Amino acid sequence: MRKLLFGVAILVGAYAAAPISLADTQTSAGGGIERGQHSYAFRCPNNLLRIMFDGDRNIAEIHRFGRATVRLTAQAPSGSEFHFANATYDLQGTLAEVRFRVGQGEAVRCPRGSLNG
Repeated sequence: MRKLLFGVAILVGAYAAAPISLADTQTSAGGGIERGQHSYAFRCPNNLLRIMFDGDRNIAEIHRFGRATVRLTAQAPSGSEFHFANATYDLQGTLAEVRFRVGQGEAVRCPRGSLNG
């Protein structure tokens, strides 16, 4: 009987679900950016930013009316904030508010708004 129970235990163990990796539960770009693509709008003093975050590829694409799309790559996050940048643009913040900087200019604060204007 003991051998039978041991055999059943081995079979059950062989078909158990694989353990979940800690990496599967982490956000990839930090600051609450989840896996997959998610779009958000942020209202800056002079324009509206539509930002598509791609947590799988660790990028953010910024769409501004009448301007070329800007692609930024994830940088090391700071605590609960995300950080994306390239040679010209810098984007930091949370999903509630971002700070957007062009070149050496001063960063502007942009609270989250609506994609519908």
